[in-house]
Amino acid sequence: MQATIAGIHAAENNDHDRAKRMRAGDFATLHLDPHCLPLDCAHGDEVVQRTTQVFRGWLEDWEQESVGPKGCPIFERRILKKYGGLNFVDPVEGKVFSVHQDRTSFQKKKGANSYEMFCILDDFDDIVDDDNQEDKWEEWFRDVAIEEIAEYYNKHKELGVVVYKDGEINESDVDEEGKEDDGSVVDDM
Repeated sequence: MQATIAGIHAAENNDHDRAKRMRAGDFATLHLDPHCLPLDCAHGDEVVQRTTQVFRGWLEDWEQESVGPKGCPIFERRILKKYGGLNFVDPVEGKVFSVHQDRTSFQKKKGANSYEMFCILDDFDDIVDDDNQEDKWEEWFRDVAIEEIAEYYNKHKELGVVVYKDGEINESDVDEEGKEDDGSVVDDM
């Protein structure tokens, strides 16, 4: 039923663009958290714990592994899981970009293939050909964008993304399912 309500809400708000996905803010209008759990049934602290996302603000060891010439779908999924949907501000032009949740940019270079981030502006349309909207997307290298993402969420703490720098969080503090030692659930990006 919650999925039906969310679908109706998305259809009403996105008549002009059916390709757009719901963002975290859209769930708040339905009084649901991003996991479709009702916000009004939980204590304030529980809501904060359920909606907190952890962002590791450094290139992790797995991100520095080499990628073959044909790419690696598992590696790409891990990149999307960590960065997909995050926002940052371009320090030169002042534009607010979002990292696309479903796409990366595969950079093919002899001996140094890599997946980089496909970043979009709010008015980017997945249906329209990329060549027809070149001013609405950019490719960003992860090592550069990490700093901008961290800065953005450190300034906007109300968005529920907690940024850790290298050495501030132990792998044992957050398990594979995104649960901290104290039992609270977080989205591990």
